[in-house]
Amino acid sequence: MRKKQQETTTLTQLVFCLCVTLLELTAAALNPVWPGGMDYVKINVLLFCILLPVVLVGSLALNAYLLWTR
Repeated sequence: MRKKQQETTTLTQLVFCLCVTLLELTAAALNPVWPGGMDYVKINVLLFCILLPVVLVGSLALNAYLLWTR
């Protein structure tokens, strides 16, 4: 007979649920003003496919500039 798995909430699950909740709240706040509506999937795309690469490339460029000008 198999033992029943203990149902506990891990820190990872809590953080994931918090992030999903924040995405959904942000989407609900932006939905009336965003053309075509807003949902958490669009916010994910904006954050991880547009904003994050721009920030990382900008950071890389600034670091390279500061290293070569010293």
